[in-house]
Amino acid sequence: MLKILRENLKSLSWILWIVIVVFVLLVFAEVDAFAPQQSGGRNAPAAWAGDLKVTFGELEQAYRAAERRAREQRQGEFTSEMSDLLRAQSLQQLMDQKIVLAEAKNIGLSVSDREVRKAILDIPWLKDSDGEFVGPEQYRTLATRNFGSPLALEELMREDLLLRKFEQALQDSAFVVEEDAERAYREEVERASIRYVTLLSRSVVDDVDTPEDELQTFFEENQEEYRLPEQRSVGYLLVDEVLLRQSLDISDESIQTYYDANQADFQQDEEVRARHILLNTGAQRSAEQALTELQAVRARIDAGEDFDALARQLSEDQGSKDRGGDLGFFPRGRMNPQFEEAAFGADVDEVVGPFETPFGVHIVQTTARRDAGIRPLAEVRSQVRSRVLNEQVETVAQGASGEVLASVEQLAEVSEDSFSALADEEQNIRYLVTEPFGRQDPIPGVGLAQDFASAAFELEVGEISEPVDTPRGWALLYLKDIREPRVPELSEVENRVRQALRLDKQERQVLDQLQSARQRIEGGEDFETVAASLDLDVKQSGPWNASFGRIPELSTASSEVVQQALTLEEGTLGGPLSYPLGGVLFEVTERVRMDEEEFEERKENVIDSLRFQEYQRQRDSLIAERRRELDIKYARQLVESIGGLDGGGDAGAP
Repeated sequence: MLKILRENLKSLSWILWIVIVVFVLLVFAEVDAFAPQQSGGRNAPAAWAGDLKVTFGELEQAYRAAERRAREQRQGEFTSEMSDLLRAQSLQQLMDQKIVLAEAKNIGLSVSDREVRKAILDIPWLKDSDGEFVGPEQYRTLATRNFGSPLALEELMREDLLLRKFEQALQDSAFVVEEDAERAYREEVERASIRYVTLLSRSVVDDVDTPEDELQTFFEENQEEYRLPEQRSVGYLLVDEVLLRQSLDISDESIQTYYDANQADFQQDEEVRARHILLNTGAQRSAEQALTELQAVRARIDAGEDFDALARQLSEDQGSKDRGGDLGFFPRGRMNPQFEEAAFGADVDEVVGPFETPFGVHIVQTTARRDAGIRPLAEVRSQVRSRVLNEQVETVAQGASGEVLASVEQLAEVSEDSFSALADEEQNIRYLVTEPFGRQDPIPGVGLAQDFASAAFELEVGEISEPVDTPRGWALLYLKDIREPRVPELSEVENRVRQALRLDKQERQVLDQLQSARQRIEGGEDFETVAASLDLDVKQSGPWNASFGRIPELSTASSEVVQQALTLEEGTLGGPLSYPLGGVLFEVTERVRMDEEEFEERKENVIDSLRFQEYQRQRDSLIAERRRELDIKYARQLVESIGGLDGGGDAGAP
C-alpha cells in the first residue's frame, strides 16, 4: 500500500485532486448559514492560534464537501446533529492541516516556483486535446473562473506540495526492522478456533464462608491493595441553589423581557407533523407486492377507516406503529427526500401514497403544520421561564457567595461553630461536613467535583477557600483535617475485604473444578462427555487472529484465551483461566500457522505497511502535541452553535 502511495507521489497527489474538485464544485455555492454576518465575511477567522488561521470561507468549503458525502452515503437523510458533528470535524481537520504546514516550514521545507509550475502543467484540465498546456491566456481564464485568480491556484498548489514533502519526510524517518514485520505478519495470518466451556462462579455448589481468621490473613497478605491515599475532610458553607430556586419569584415581565431580547433563539423552520404506514420490501416481499397491498389499505382509509387503527395493525415501522404511525413534527432535511416531498406537499389531513422509498412503501398523512418564524411566547413560556430562573439563580448565588466570604472574613475565629452560626442566619445557606475523601474520589454529598477537591487539597488545616462553584451551588470551604496516606485498619475496609475474599475463594473453586475436568480429558475422556457430566454447554468460536481475536462472552479474559490458543497446537487444551464471571477451559480445534516462504514474498509489502502506520502515528502524535501547546481559539458563534471543539471561545479575532 505504501509503495503504491509513494509511486503516486511522483505525480499529482490524490489529496490535491480532492481539493481541486471540491473548489470547482463549490466555487458558485451559496454562502452557508453558519458563515459570520460580520466585518470580514468569508475571510473572518473561524479558528486561530498565533499566526495560524482558518477562515469561515475555508470552513464553508470543507463542510459543504463533507455534507455532500454524508447525504450520498445516507441516501439524503441528514440531521442537525450530524450537521453539527461535521462542522466540528471539518474545522478540526482544517486546523490540523494548518499545524502540519507550519511544522513543515519550521523544519526548513519549502516549495520553489519551478515545482509549482511543474505541478500546474500536470493538471489534466489545463491541457488541450493533444495533451499540451492550454497556454497562458486560457490558464488565467480557467484559474480565475475556478479559484478566483491564478495566484490562488498557485498558492493552493504550493501548500499541497509542501504537505507532500512533509509527509514524505515523516515516512522516510519511520524505521521498521524485519523482526517487527515478521511479528506483524504472524499476528495477521496465524489463526485459531476453539471449543470451550465456561463455569460461572454463581453456579459453584459449595457455600463460600469468610471466617474471621481467614479474613484477617487475606487482608494481611493483600493490605497494599487497600492503601488509602491522602484524605481530607472539610466543612463548607453552601449557597444551596435548590433552595434558591424555590424562593425566587419569576415575574411575567422578566419572562417577556427575555423573550423579546432573545427571539432568535426561538426561530423555527417550517415543520409538519405526519404519520405513516410502512410495509418493508426485500426477499419476503417485492416493491410491487407492497404497493398492491397498500393500495388496498389506502382504499380502506378513503372509505372512512381510521388511519391510527390501521397503522397500529399493519405498519412495519416498529418505532412508530404503537403511536398510530405518528412521527411528530419535523423540518425539511430530516427525512428521506421522497417521504419529505410527500409530507410537506400535502394539505393538513390529506393522505398521500402509496409511494416507494429506500425503506419500503409508505402511505403518509400530514396531520399538522407549523410555519417558519418565531415561536409564540405561549409555546415556549416554560423554556423561557427556566432560562430566566437559571440566570437569576446564578446571579443571586454568586452574589451570595461573595457576601458569605465577606462575613467569614469578619469572624473573630473560624470554626465549625462560627460557620454553622452563619448558616443559621441565612435562609438559603447551609453548613455541611464531608466524610474524608481523596483527591480523585467522589465527595460524599457533593459528587464528582474536581474544583471542590482541588480547593480542599490546596488548604492548610483551619484555612478557608475562595468561593468554589459546585454542582449544588457556590461553596466556601474550611479544612478540618488531613489524613496522611496509610494502610487502613481492617475494620475500615472490612466489607471490601470480605467481598474480595469471597470472590477469591469462588474463583479457586471454579478453577479447581475445571482443572479436574482437564485432567479427565487428558486421561482419555472426550471433551463433550466431560462437559456434559458437569452440566456445561460446549461452545464453538469462529476463527480469529491476534489482531482481531475476541470472544465477547469472556469479556476481559478474551484476549488471554486468544493469545494462549495461538501458542498451542490443534487438539491441545488451554486453561483453565479465570474471567470476571467464572472460569474457562478450551480445546484448540483449528490452527493455521504462518507460511515462511509466503512471508518472504510479502515481506517488503509488510514493511511498507508498517512504515506507513508509523508515519501516521508520528503525524497524529505531532498534531496532538502542537494542539496542547497552542491556545486555539474559536469564534464564539461556532462554540455556541455546534460545540465539540477542543479550544476556547472568543468573541474577538486575531
